[in-house]
Amino acid sequence: MGYLKRTLVRRGALLVAALLSLPAVAQDGSPPSDDPKKEIADLLKALESEADAGARRGALRKLVAFGDEAKTKLRSTLIRVRSNWLRAWKEARRAAHNKLRGGRDMAKISKLRTDATDLLKKKQPDPMKPIVEELIRLFFPDLSTAGSDPKVVEAGAHFQEAESMLGEIGEKAAEAVDLEKLAAEMDEQAYWTLMPASDAQVLMKNKELAKQIQPQEYDFTIILNKYRVAMGINAVEIDVKLCKAARGHSQDMKEKGFFSHDSPVAGKQTPQMRAAKEGTGCASENIARSGSRGEDAFWSWFSSTAGHHENMVARWRRVGIGNFGELWTCNF
Repeated sequence: MGYLKRTLVRRGALLVAALLSLPAVAQDGSPPSDDPKKEIADLLKALESEADAGARRGALRKLVAFGDEAKTKLRSTLIRVRSNWLRAWKEARRAAHNKLRGGRDMAKISKLRTDATDLLKKKQPDPMKPIVEELIRLFFPDLSTAGSDPKVVEAGAHFQEAESMLGEIGEKAAEAVDLEKLAAEMDEQAYWTLMPASDAQVLMKNKELAKQIQPQEYDFTIILNKYRVAMGINAVEIDVKLCKAARGHSQDMKEKGFFSHDSPVAGKQTPQMRAAKEGTGCASENIARSGSRGEDAFWSWFSSTAGHHENMVARWRRVGIGNFGELWTCNF
């Protein structure tokens, strides 16, 4: 028994020595590289260039397993990947905007303008309405559809992946990026390029003035100017003082029970007097009893054959719109 025991102990020692002499095995089953620096470099390259998402994830896991040896390079690589894909996303969205802008059928737009103008001269607003709606739709395409462009979708997905990977290793980029917010900003910038520069400047200024008037009043100016610009007519600038005069007249009509351009209120009998009272001027006026939305007021005057429609497309430079309840006043 002593001999057998010594034999087993000797053979066990030989087996342990043999096992210790075998190369170590990584957690994913692959043997470690004889050159860790080269493997880290190859994995970082795969993280940037590998087309397959699964392969990129695999490269990330292996890099994380290297610990501090790879962490700094991994972070800088992911930040670079994130930056590259953000740039690619912006370029793709701009290209999609250009495609939408350039894809407008200008010959059809011109014909719709002519048809709408002819019907306006004949005072036929009802058959004119669908033509104008189509005109506005074609002249102002929905620029948010740029987000569905395949290249935009791909770049956005890669950017989000890089963001996610940074989070997984407990890191983040110095500057946070909200793609949804950035998309809205880029869509707005592209919107200004759909029209003549002079009209874009007016509409940008109107946006700055929007907070000084009621939301539905501002909505009216948007649809009014879309109509004017699509028809080839200059955009009109919001006159905040004239809006105050118009709103006051709407309120007076509501509270004092009258509906007229002539007011019984002392010092406010005419549109010109009401405008002067607020420190501005007025040449013409529309009034309407419609809904509470700016769109309601616009289509109410659009359907009129008593000169209200013609007022909305005349060569004015300023507009003052005022709402109170269902009553609207528009001064030019």
